[in-house]
Order: sequence, then structure tokens, then C-alpha cells
Amino acid sequence: MAYLFQNKREWLHSLLKLAFVVINKTTFSKDDD
Repeated sequence: MAYLFQNKREWLHSLLKLAFVVINKTTFSKDDD
């Protein structure tokens, strides 16, 4: 169970990182416009 939880946490962290990058890109694009 601990392994699964850790795996989920890692996946969540990656997703959060990706979301942050996407948001940053969108913000920059909006600012540029």
C-alpha cells in the first residue's frame, strides 16, 4: 500500500509540475498579447 501511495504521490507531483508549466506558458502568452 505504501508503494502505491508513493507512486500516486510521484504522479501527482509530476502532474502539478506540468500544470504549473502550462499555466506559466498561458500567462506569458496572454501577457504577450
